[in-house]
Amino acid sequence: MHLGIIEIYEKNHHSMIFNWIKIANINSWNVTLFTTMDIYSNVKEYLNGLCHDVVIQKTIDIIFLDRVVFRKKNKIDSYLFLSLSKRPIPLLFFRIKGLFLGITVHNANAWFVKNTIRTPAHIIKRMVRERLFRKAGFIIVNNRSMMEYYFKKTSGEKPICVVPFSLRRCSQKRIVSDRFTVVYPGTINTTRKRYDNFINLALHNPEDRFILLGEISVRAEDRVVYEKMMNVENIVLFGEYVPNREFESRMLSADVLFSEIVVDFKLSDFTETYGITKDTGISYLIAEYSIPCLLNSDFKNDSIVKSGNIYFNTFIDLQEKYLMIKNSDLSHYKDNIKKEAEKITVETIAKELKETFFAEIIK
Repeated sequence: MHLGIIEIYEKNHHSMIFNWIKIANINSWNVTLFTTMDIYSNVKEYLNGLCHDVVIQKTIDIIFLDRVVFRKKNKIDSYLFLSLSKRPIPLLFFRIKGLFLGITVHNANAWFVKNTIRTPAHIIKRMVRERLFRKAGFIIVNNRSMMEYYFKKTSGEKPICVVPFSLRRCSQKRIVSDRFTVVYPGTINTTRKRYDNFINLALHNPEDRFILLGEISVRAEDRVVYEKMMNVENIVLFGEYVPNREFESRMLSADVLFSEIVVDFKLSDFTETYGITKDTGISYLIAEYSIPCLLNSDFKNDSIVKSGNIYFNTFIDLQEKYLMIKNSDLSHYKDNIKKEAEKITVETIAKELKETFFAEIIK
């Protein structure tokens, strides 16, 4: 089989690109990545040693999709869009007939029910999703909850498969830090996450290091949080996009992760529920680095790393859980997380895709 992967929108999807190219290599498939130079530059170091072809976008979206992607339709058995989040208009006119096309769904409510119309642009997004969903030969989601939601909200006629957002596993040794270190990964975004408990935890534990591992958005609400953290001496901040190697280095120095999710959130045309209709990246970081994470109890993280999910209710409860982890044997958490993560790996997913999923849908 020859698989074509299309990712021309999201720089942060390097983990998904790695997943699919690694899966293709394990299954002895040919694979071609259609992408931009900016996105490819961000992922190519992870693709060393993996066989793949790459086609770099050098024209506007509609010309690239039509003249480059569509032109190769007789050479490629199946195409997969990894994201469809930006610049939707070309996708209204992109020629689909003759392509066996898959879509990756990141916002289940927007795709399987309907997006929320807040601006005229959201009408176009709805039209694009309806068109692509109607024409798609198969669907990829990131976790089982999203797949269950698909069967609940649709007739279930499209083949669907779970492929986690990231299947990487870190083989590097942990960087021993001079202070107990807490890492809160991700961009500062008050629509998606909360920060007061993280700040209070840092204030109550001044001897420890707290790292907000992500850039700051341009929104005024996020800038307020950023400036509040700047006044806390033991919080480390990054004002810009954190390069991959810097991100990995900081993760390797972490003793525990922190993430407080806004479970029900509205953003752009999305009205989603984290843990049910939308995935978060925190479960993959727990699995990749084998680090436990402090999580708000109203959010239910993916159960594949359940021993790494440490839930808290109030701040008092958070402080107690924090001290419990700090004073415990961290290798116990690490070993249990590793055992759980071994159940879902790039090898097991590749086998399922080859022997079951694609074997059934591509005759």
